[in-house]
Order: sequence, then C-alpha cells, then structure tokens
Amino acid sequence: MKIENRKSLVYLMLIVAISTILTSCKKDNNDVTKPSDINEGELITTVQFRIVDTDSPYVEHIFSYRDVDGLGGNAPVIDTIKLDTGKIYSVTLLFLDESKNPIDTISNEVLAESKDHLVIYETPSTSLQITINDFDTNNPALPLGLLSSWTTSAVANTTLKVTLKHQPGIKNGDPTRGETDVEVTLPVSIK
Repeated sequence: MKIENRKSLVYLMLIVAISTILTSCKKDNNDVTKPSDINEGELITTVQFRIVDTDSPYVEHIFSYRDVDGLGGNAPVIDTIKLDTGKIYSVTLLFLDESKNPIDTISNEVLAESKDHLVIYETPSTSLQITINDFDTNNPALPLGLLSSWTTSAVANTTLKVTLKHQPGIKNGDPTRGETDVEVTLPVSIK
C-alpha cells in the first residue's frame, strides 16, 4: 500500500509540474507589445513645400510652416506660398523634425510606410487645383501625397490646409479615417 501512495504522489507531482510549465508558457493578453510592433508618433516641427514651375524646372522655391519648439512655445513661422497664375507647379512635400541635429526627414518614414499614410490638401479656392502624383506602394489606386502637381488659374488670396493622416490597417482613401500626425494651414497668394 505504501508503494501505491508513492506512485500517486509521483503522479500528482508530475501533473503539478506539467501544469506549471503549460501555464507559464501561455501568452498573457496583457503582455506589453513588442517594441517592433509599436508605431510611435514622430515629432513634426516643419512642413516644407519645394515648388518648381514646370516652365522653369531649375528654379526651386521653398515655403514652410515651422514650429520648432512645438505647441505652447513661440508662435510658428508661416510663409505665404506665392504662385503665378496660369502655371503648373511640381511640388515635393517634406515633413521634418528640426529639433534634432541632424534634422530628421520624417517624409522618408512616411514614404516607407505609404500603406499607412495619406496627405490631404484642402483649399477653398478653385484658383488652385492639386493633383497627387504618388501612391501607396501596396495599393497603387490609393494616393500618398508627398508629390503633387498644382495648377493655378486665376488671381486669388486663399489658404491651403495640409493634413498628414496615419491610417495603419484602415487606409482606403477616406480622409476622415485614422489619426492626424500633423495639420497646418498656410496663406497662398496667386498673382
């Protein structure tokens, strides 16, 4: 009888050991996400427009919205974008973090993650028409917005609002979806 009790004790200890091993290997849903899975927001201090008149492709004009110290500090420095009527412009949009040295070009990350980003251009004036020329690398039917063409048709003083949306896993071309990474408004003068 003593032998059976020992066998029972050994079996019980074996069951406890196996249970402990299985529960310790079980993934806990409350585990912290791996750093590689976290898509951290980047600081964007500057939105820069590099504008080239297609009739004069060797002359580049740069206009910016800069808020290097961020919200609540000094007021941002906002350029007026100056364009001529009856022109077509090729525009490259850059998102920068000028708080770092060297300056961090966030646009490179936006391009690399084109499937998760969308740039939205809004202007109340019909004198400025904007066509996006670059697209999501995973779905060429969806726009990105770092490269665009701007066509001016008449004299106007207007505004341009630019929004960078972060849309991981939900990008479908809808500008209302996702989180806003940055949103700026600049004055535009078309002469």
